[in-house]
Amino acid sequence: MKQWLKRLMWSALAILIALPIVLFLSVEPVPDDLVMSSSAHVTGADHSPITGQMVRRSALTAAPTGTALPVTKRTDAGTVALLSMLGESTAEGANGMSTATDAPAKTATATPTSLPTSTQTITVTPTVTPNPTSTPTAMPSLTPTQTPTLDPTLRPPGGLVRVARLNVRTGPGTEFPVISQLVQGANFTVMGRNTNPKEPWFLIEVLPDNTQKWITANTDLVEYWNTDNVAHILGPPTPITTWPPLLASNTRDFSGTQGAHGWVYFMEEGRNSGRFRQMPRFDGRCWRTDNWENDVRICAEGEVHPGWSTRVAYQWRSPVSRHLLIKVHAHKIDTRCGDGIWVGTYKVIDDGSGPRKLGDFSINAGDNRGKTVNYSEHFDESNLVLILVDIRGNSTCDTTRLNIDVY
Repeated sequence: MKQWLKRLMWSALAILIALPIVLFLSVEPVPDDLVMSSSAHVTGADHSPITGQMVRRSALTAAPTGTALPVTKRTDAGTVALLSMLGESTAEGANGMSTATDAPAKTATATPTSLPTSTQTITVTPTVTPNPTSTPTAMPSLTPTQTPTLDPTLRPPGGLVRVARLNVRTGPGTEFPVISQLVQGANFTVMGRNTNPKEPWFLIEVLPDNTQKWITANTDLVEYWNTDNVAHILGPPTPITTWPPLLASNTRDFSGTQGAHGWVYFMEEGRNSGRFRQMPRFDGRCWRTDNWENDVRICAEGEVHPGWSTRVAYQWRSPVSRHLLIKVHAHKIDTRCGDGIWVGTYKVIDDGSGPRKLGDFSINAGDNRGKTVNYSEHFDESNLVLILVDIRGNSTCDTTRLNIDVY
């Protein structure tokens, strides 16, 4: 609507500007000898004065000066029409003006010319260029962006727990002890599986001390994927529920003779040097060093005390070739002070290849109940077991009970 009104206003303004120009160009010029007299110095043929009329220059007589005004309007039909449009009257009574002709004529009263009343109404209809009908563009429906789903075949072997709690054991079977639990929804990675297809178990982790973590592969308890090609692992030996006869014991077999019953008692030549030699002196109860640390010792009933400058160790040589179970227990005797001790168990093959750690543990200064760790390992005849005892930070109050039993 606003655009239509603007165009109508501009069209009307163009007509008002153009109309006077068209009319002006249609007016004929007034003859050079036609002037208007403003005083009674002009006489007609009958010597009657002609006042304020349009007369020919030839009709002027020498008389007092009259001012000649050029007239640019004619009293023909076009002029009358223009004056009428401007609101002026051509009747003599209105402004004292009348028309004059070239021929002499008597004074006559000009008869007003009736102008035709224009009944035509000019209606300017603006040309409106309609705006093209906007065709609504169909917007594509918004589809929620879906999170790409990882191809199940590309996921590493693993699974998740379906039940509230799932036991984690040290081996592939319920006969192994429980060491932790997984809660429902927990994810796990499968490192391997046992060799018994009738009772499948998954290996999910190996701790720094070589303790293995196994969970059942029962599909009622866990969901798993991509495990067909995981490695088959033998796993640790089945725990011994009925202990075989005791093969060796550091307390039972303790002796004042180095090498008796396969046992040797060592001291280190300088802390962390790795050079061990047999303790040089036995006082009837304890093996001792020959240096200034008199409290460093290995005694009957498994009493030991490491020192600031040296570690102490038991060594036992296997007389058989088979799988052995080694049980190591330690607890503090002197709980008054100190910061505890550390115990490490190694397998040594007497071929110069060096020791291989089976595991280690620590006990605190006030721990008089201690800790027991079992190791299961195949030993050939003459292979060695080395149990090393060390301080944790200082050697104060480090008297400890150490029991080593081999089955």
